[in-house]
Amino acid sequence: MLNKKRVKELWKERKSLPAGYTGVTDGPFITMMKNQSGKPMRMAMYAKHTTKGTSSHTAYVAFDGDEWHIGCDNRFLTGVYDASEAEMLAGAVAKNEEDKQKILKTYNMYEKDTKCHFWTAWNGKEETCKHVKDLFDDLSEYDLETLEGFLDAGFANSTTATSTRSASTDLVATKLNQYSFKRNLLITGEKGGGKTRGVYNHLESTGLPHVFIGGDQDVEAIDLKGTLIPMEKNGNKQFVWVDGPLTEAFRRASNGEKIVLFIDELLRISPSGLSVLIPSLTLNHKNQYVLKTGRIIDIEDGVGKTETLYASRDNLWVIATTNIGAGYDVSTLDDALEDRFEYVEHNNDLENISTILTEIVAELGHDVEVTIKLLSFYKKMKKLSDAEELTKLINLRHLVQIAEDCSGTDDLYDVCLDRIPKWVERDMHGKLVKEQVQLVEKALAAAGIGA
Repeated sequence: MLNKKRVKELWKERKSLPAGYTGVTDGPFITMMKNQSGKPMRMAMYAKHTTKGTSSHTAYVAFDGDEWHIGCDNRFLTGVYDASEAEMLAGAVAKNEEDKQKILKTYNMYEKDTKCHFWTAWNGKEETCKHVKDLFDDLSEYDLETLEGFLDAGFANSTTATSTRSASTDLVATKLNQYSFKRNLLITGEKGGGKTRGVYNHLESTGLPHVFIGGDQDVEAIDLKGTLIPMEKNGNKQFVWVDGPLTEAFRRASNGEKIVLFIDELLRISPSGLSVLIPSLTLNHKNQYVLKTGRIIDIEDGVGKTETLYASRDNLWVIATTNIGAGYDVSTLDDALEDRFEYVEHNNDLENISTILTEIVAELGHDVEVTIKLLSFYKKMKKLSDAEELTKLINLRHLVQIAEDCSGTDDLYDVCLDRIPKWVERDMHGKLVKEQVQLVEKALAAAGIGA
């Protein structure tokens, strides 16, 4: 029995097994085991099964709500108990029948272990075996932190996660609620990290109507404001004004409607296109935004009078997103326009990714194993990019697309292979770099995604 501080100390002793071993790390998942006093406990756990020849071992690190546990050879996971005893043990710790069935799914998860005498070394000198060290080598400090929350709120405990939970834990959602119709927000983060999805989740949960602008280098001020287009009616040609998205949002807000102007990929819009936002998002002395649309609404003495729309700050709210970091072909934000927004950093961390991916996998009707394997693959790929062995980044969008395109775990490998060009560079002849392809294939195997 351990506390988290001691577990982290042991984690620092992590070390990969030498060549010749094969293994897959699973988790986090909810399962059951007996503690040293023989009491069955409901656990959040990571486990790794390694084999070499005829030898096999299952190492684990687990949290029971109060204390931490490590070991090698989990008798529940390896199916040592007979079926009736497994049923009884799972029933003793489950919250309900659904929870019990999920725990029983982990029963007989691995073949029976051969002994590595873990407890002899642990009870004598508090030394871990090489299999536990190898498991720790696959885990980050963040993985250990999240185990504590998985018992009651983790993705492995539910295949019916809802967007409500992600909204309550997501910093972006918190800021969207905090600054609603008070401050315009610019949400920054790496591409494919769920920025756009987070905004849409908020709009859907709050029921707020919105006008959308998709950022593009070809977007100019006239596209945002609107223009006259020719049309024919009863054989006569005439010009009709059509609002651009900026004008549409202003017009609806000026008519008393609460409206969100959502600009996706703000910095992909050309500087000349963005320039129209500076005066239009400047509040006047009446706390109103002001937009001169350019539309002629009257003529006096041969001089056209242009339309001006006034939108109360209480009715118009602008949310924008943009990618950040090296490698993005985007403009920098003008200082004056920057002053019209508050920044929100969208952290594409594992907790956020696991929450969103779990929701999507559940909506698609896949087993939670799809989530576990994809998250494990993501962590392997992230390690490769952090070590600069791969220069292209895997992101949440890729994981979601894989989940959408696979039918479950059976064809997960093939669907992942189709994405390799997204993660691998090409050589001077246009061929995928062989060494990088091999790294991705090893990451798939390590995550339990195999041919």
